[in-house]
Amino acid sequence: MSDPLLTAVLVVLVNGGFLLVGKLWADRTLAAERAAREVLLEAFKSQVSLVRDLAIRSFDRRADLYWAALEPFVQLFVVNLSRPSTPEEIETFRRDALLASSRLSLFAAPTVASRYEEMFQWTDEILRSRSQVSPAQAREHAQVFVAAAQEDLLLPYEPQRRRLPPI
Repeated sequence: MSDPLLTAVLVVLVNGGFLLVGKLWADRTLAAERAAREVLLEAFKSQVSLVRDLAIRSFDRRADLYWAALEPFVQLFVVNLSRPSTPEEIETFRRDALLASSRLSLFAAPTVASRYEEMFQWTDEILRSRSQVSPAQAREHAQVFVAAAQEDLLLPYEPQRRRLPPI
C-alpha cells in the first residue's frame, strides 16, 4: 500500500472511531437528560392532577354552599304559597338565611354574596308586610341569585385567599 492510501484509510478509521465514541457519549448524555425530563414530566402531571382535584372539590363545595343558601328560600316559599308562614317558620327562615349569608360572605364570590343579600332583603320585606308571593315573583328574585351562582361556578378555577373584613 502506498502512504497516501494508508493515510486515507487511517483517517477514515480514526474519524469513524471518533464518530462512534461521539455517538455513544451523546446517547448516554441524552439518556440521562431524557430520564431527568421524565421525572419532571411525572412531577408536572401529579401537580396538574392535584390542581384538577382541588378545582373539582372547590366546585363541589361552592355548588353545595349555593344550594344550602337557596334551601331556606325554597322551603319558605313552598310553605308561603300554600298558607301564610307562622312566626316560628319566619324565625327559622331568618336564622338559616343569615347563617347562609355569613357563609357566602366568607367563601363565595362577592357578586353571589351581594345577590343573596338582595334576595334576603326582598324576602324579609315580604315577610314583614305579610303579603302573599306569586311563584313568578319568587322565581324572578331567586333567578338573580341563581344566575350569579351559575356564572361563578362556570368561571375557571382561580384559588383566592380571602381576607376577613376588619371587625
